Amino acid sequence: MYTLVYKDVLAILKSKATVPSLICIGAALVAMHGSSPVGLFLLCMPTYYFVAYSGMYDYKYAQERFYLSLPVSRSEWVLSRYLSCLLVAFATLLLAFAAGSAGSFLGLPVRAPEAVDAVLAIFASCLTTGISLPFQFRLGYDKTRWINFIVMIVNSAAVSAAREMMRPENSIVTERITSLIMLSSIVAIALAVQAVSFAVSCALFAHREF
Repeated sequence: MYTLVYKDVLAILKSKATVPSLICIGAALVAMHGSSPVGLFLLCMPTYYFVAYSGMYDYKYAQERFYLSLPVSRSEWVLSRYLSCLLVAFATLLLAFAAGSAGSFLGLPVRAPEAVDAVLAIFASCLTTGISLPFQFRLGYDKTRWINFIVMIVNSAAVSAAREMMRPENSIVTERITSLIMLSSIVAIALAVQAVSFAVSCALFAHREF
């Protein structure tokens, strides 16, 4: 299991997605400094890149057939991909927090994500992978690459719009969404989506023929 997750992370670090992901994180910090909802959208991009490039890597190098020859169950492989997606999403936020805090300390025009930004980014990332991965495990990357892109756009735009509503003039909306109970509920829903999606992916991938 750890080997599969390590392989996924190593593949993304060696791919062309690393530089765009770092650029998106940097641009997100600048956008957040200007209170732009685009910042939240950009924080979701690294997870999208990971799903896209990991799927492309498996498709290009026929990794699926290789994995099936190993003493690893299909459900373990599916689980490793979901864990890798969560790892990338949380790593993105940690890097954004570190870079944003350091940049603010140095007087740069950047701002680290707030708690609500982090929660909404995790929610959008989990929702994106939760919807797109079952399609990918059932039909393969080549037939579903646009699904991941479309789902990412819709989900990220939705949470960005929700973040835009949290302005001083909408204090009631802001207080309700940023409350500890609401933030905890959003995280719980995101993880529940991942759990249901994982079960669906396992069921679909179990009947896939190569």
